[in-house]
Amino acid sequence: MIIRFTSLLLCAIILTAAPSTKAGKPPTGGWGANTGLSTGSSFAWMGGKNTKNTFAPGADITYALRLNTPLFWWISAGTRLCWTNKNTPQILPYAETGFSFLFFNLGAGYAPGFSNNVPKHSIHGFAGLAIPIWAPQKGHLLFVEPYWRPTFDVTVNEYPITHELGVLIKWFFMISP
Repeated sequence: MIIRFTSLLLCAIILTAAPSTKAGKPPTGGWGANTGLSTGSSFAWMGGKNTKNTFAPGADITYALRLNTPLFWWISAGTRLCWTNKNTPQILPYAETGFSFLFFNLGAGYAPGFSNNVPKHSIHGFAGLAIPIWAPQKGHLLFVEPYWRPTFDVTVNEYPITHELGVLIKWFFMISP
């Protein structure tokens, strides 16, 4: 029920904000960022052998550096909350890095586990598509990013996988033009 409600809410946010986006037209002054920070929250579904099918809210901060237009390198740190099969909420921090080409993001990361109910060490991939929603002025951008994060428990020989499907809602701030 929670997953359905969250999915409907996110779709409504995207659909109501989408008409205000002018595709192909940057804000006054252009996008212009060489470096920047983005921060926001995530809403996701997680499921796999070691987790219940669960709603997993989170928070994220990302630093981005332009390598060559339109290629960026980024590094993120974040955390998410999920429930394991033992019905115990767990905080799962992570760090990841990757590349953005236009609005497509690919990366990989690492997550440590601090309790007995989560993997001590896990690695994950990341694939996302950033969708600009609102750019009120040069160097500021509100965007949503649907993503997939497959996570592998590397502390055991089986490498069980957990899938995370979600949406990041983030605000980008330019550091330098």
